[in-house]
Amino acid sequence: MTKLPKVSGAQQRGGKYYFNLHIPVQLRELYGNKAAFRDTMGTSDPKEAERKIRQQKTIFDQQEADKKRSDDKARLAKLLTEDQRVKLKSLEQSGGLLKHISDLREVVAFNAVTMGEDDRERSDLEQTIEHAQAASDHEFGNRVLAEIRASKRIAASIGEKVPPPRSGLDEGVMGLHDVAEKFLDANEYTIHNRQKVHYSLRRWTELHGDIPLEKLERRHLNEFNEALKELPPALGDHRKLSFQKSVAKRKRDGKEAISFKSRETYISHLKSLTAFALDPMGELSSDPFAGYKLIKPKGKHSHAMEKARKPFSPSQSRRILNFAKSTFDAKIMDHWMPILAAYTGAQQEELAQLRLDNIVLIKRHWCIRITDLDPKQKVKSKRSIRTLPVSPVLIDAGFLEYANRRRHADATWLWQESFTDKHKNTRLQDIRPDNRGRFATNFGQRFARKVRAPLNLTEPGMTFHSFRHSWADAARKAKLDPEIRRKIAGRLEDSDPVEADYGGDDLLDEKLEALNAVAPFVAN
Repeated sequence: MTKLPKVSGAQQRGGKYYFNLHIPVQLRELYGNKAAFRDTMGTSDPKEAERKIRQQKTIFDQQEADKKRSDDKARLAKLLTEDQRVKLKSLEQSGGLLKHISDLREVVAFNAVTMGEDDRERSDLEQTIEHAQAASDHEFGNRVLAEIRASKRIAASIGEKVPPPRSGLDEGVMGLHDVAEKFLDANEYTIHNRQKVHYSLRRWTELHGDIPLEKLERRHLNEFNEALKELPPALGDHRKLSFQKSVAKRKRDGKEAISFKSRETYISHLKSLTAFALDPMGELSSDPFAGYKLIKPKGKHSHAMEKARKPFSPSQSRRILNFAKSTFDAKIMDHWMPILAAYTGAQQEELAQLRLDNIVLIKRHWCIRITDLDPKQKVKSKRSIRTLPVSPVLIDAGFLEYANRRRHADATWLWQESFTDKHKNTRLQDIRPDNRGRFATNFGQRFARKVRAPLNLTEPGMTFHSFRHSWADAARKAKLDPEIRRKIAGRLEDSDPVEADYGGDDLLDEKLEALNAVAPFVAN
């Protein structure tokens, strides 16, 4: 049988082309949890095969986009209040949210036209009746406009794009919700941070409504701060409940309100929005929230220390590393993440989001590059971007061999996770970010449940991040030069901030020497 010309993404059987395409991880449930798409093309024509492969890749792209929109909608819908959720469900059953907004706009337009009809002369009685009717119509129109604005806020929360109103229809003055979208876009906020700002705004609106910008006063922010002192953390059912219902439930359950730090976050969001409305938007002549500061309540230092993050002791680190090595297969991240964190001091998300091409040979050193070059990667600040040589401890543990196996598997991301589906089938899958764009979420939960709990390392303040504090302690014991320590940890610390901006792949020899010096103090 004549061999057909090779076509990328296809294989040959019986003189015909068959698909041989990698199925994106997030779409595999649609294809029976298979890793490859290998359906028949029914053709021997290489050009036709290429066309069908392009077509199937386009289908994959569309399915990925559809799933992302669906996931985003489900995620953002969690920001809705209970009342908004009920309303959205009823609207979806009666034509949808966008149709509801369109119908309301028609009502406003009709109301505006009828209010201006008939300019004939009227008697005093007729004018009195007309003025009363006009006032009623005006109040009715305002209520409809308020409903439009509320519906548009629901649409924004679930990612629905609302068409602009018809020319001449003013749907209300600008409020903080309008500022927020421009602010978030201008600052390129991550999904997670956008969600946090939207949540702060939701709580603000539940308390004050969407106050017009020009009517905002300092007292509004102070009243919001005072109300926040009664609000519980945004966990579980509380995230779904309205402000008042959430406070009432907290009091019934005898739970604590949010921390001072959380209140600072809420207030910071509001202050950022009014500052943005002033400059660059120019919608405010002065910032009513400028200079507003929270007064931090005095507390016991010992109590604060109890809640602070705690480092693992060297013996605790040793127990964790031995446990992870003996418990988890060397094919998954659960085996490797503790040892990398313990001997590099890197943060959980920095390690979880590593790509294969972040493991590179520079000069004569194999290195780990912590960066945000990939659109899905994020770092805390520009000083977090750094290059770390792979120390002998990691090499002896087999880290480079693991990376090489992943490279031969044509992987993009460094890590794999063990995944159990709804049918209790367990398999390996490439790591992927969650709905908030974070790679380490599932691992962090597993580390708490499958490592710290069995080892009884459950004191307040003990988390995976404790490794970072442990490394800092070990670095002090090793008497590292502060500049080298900063470059390894990606921290500014006490160094000159201007000087700290310089350097990337520099000082690799010095960094490797420092990592070797720290190693004996990490786990003993």
